[in-house]
Amino acid sequence: MVGVGRAPGFASSLVRCGGAHNAWLTPKEANLRSLATVAERRRGGSRGRGDGHAGRGSVAQAKRAGRPQHRNADAPRFQPFGRAGGEGSKVAERLYEDFGINNLKKYSPEATDERKRVLTWLEGKVRMSSRAIADMVEQEPRIAEQETGAISARLAWLKERLRLSDEQIRSLVHRRPSVLCRSVDDSMEPKVQWLQEKLGLSADEVATMVSSAPNVLTISIEGSMAPKLDWLSRRLMLSNEELAAVVTTCPQVLTSSIEGALEPRLRWLHTNLQIGGSVLRERVLSYPWLLNLSEKDKLVPTFDFLKTELLLDEAEIRKTLFRNPRMFLTPMRQTFDSTKKWLCTSVGLGEEEAVKVLTKDARLLLRSTEVLDAKVAFFCQEMGATLEDVRAVLMTSPNFLLISIDLMLAPRVATLKDAGVKVSFSAHWNDLAFGPRGEAFDFWVRRQASR
Repeated sequence: MVGVGRAPGFASSLVRCGGAHNAWLTPKEANLRSLATVAERRRGGSRGRGDGHAGRGSVAQAKRAGRPQHRNADAPRFQPFGRAGGEGSKVAERLYEDFGINNLKKYSPEATDERKRVLTWLEGKVRMSSRAIADMVEQEPRIAEQETGAISARLAWLKERLRLSDEQIRSLVHRRPSVLCRSVDDSMEPKVQWLQEKLGLSADEVATMVSSAPNVLTISIEGSMAPKLDWLSRRLMLSNEELAAVVTTCPQVLTSSIEGALEPRLRWLHTNLQIGGSVLRERVLSYPWLLNLSEKDKLVPTFDFLKTELLLDEAEIRKTLFRNPRMFLTPMRQTFDSTKKWLCTSVGLGEEEAVKVLTKDARLLLRSTEVLDAKVAFFCQEMGATLEDVRAVLMTSPNFLLISIDLMLAPRVATLKDAGVKVSFSAHWNDLAFGPRGEAFDFWVRRQASR
């Protein structure tokens, strides 16, 4: 816009626009043209400051034209708050530099400084890094609007009422920062009391639940917790004591959707493991965390891996997963690769032999390579085995590697040695691992000593 004046014959003020096609426009028309020009420039168009002046255009256009690129890849991520060049922008930029926060509202300079003071206080109060505080505010911007006294009271309640340690509090507020915006008397304390009265829980049990699932302090009793407890009780025919056991072990059930998560998971277990009724109920009571396993990320991938990589048929998969549900928690590909590598490098099996061993007993995937190393070392040092002996046993009885050294093998080998028997791996491994128990074992030891 280069000039403002009156055109003959017009009573109202007109605006003269520059460019190749100068024209007198009404203020409304000039404003619309100005907005269109700004929008065009933002889109990287070529409408600029007059005839012969191309706009900045896009980075791609600049590259094609050989012009300097206006966008700097190394430029800071900060987007100014308020009007460009204003004091509010400068204060907010200081806030961004300190905490990495880029989503606060357009506060005045005074308000922005107050929010910075609150966040600086919180950083020292809970002893968390600026980056952690920034993560919290990204999730819950209202934190910066709280009074320090109110936040301090909520932190004190977590420490005194739930008896959480400083480390537990740091973890809790980082994962669920909205806790710092909740009223103790109107929101959090009623939930704790309701859980204690409904399920007969102690303060320590509620504290354990909250540490594992901080959302428990922020969800509604009537809209979330009560309906889910009623549904679980009816769906699995659980008593109040059994319900308390499930919820304290896996409090995430209180924050999961019935239609979107809990029911589909039970249905998957029923369909794919072919368990239902009292058997499904028993599985959930024994392993409540099954209710927290994602069908997409845990249940289906584990089942498919056993089918496609270990070539187990569905009956074998059902049996394996029913007896060893912890396999659902195992990162199958990573564990399979590391265990196979261990069998090849530490025991000396070929790749095909290693896969056969894992196919014969997939439970080996539940043992870390450190534990397996310790067992092979025990066989060699305490039972006189060679690696060739270990390989031979693994090809026929891989479950030998599942026997506990501390609870089974070490005490039995010690008893055999105390009786004056020279332990031989090839002669004694089967009886030591799978042989008689109790008095029958004592009789077996006497027979070995008499030879």
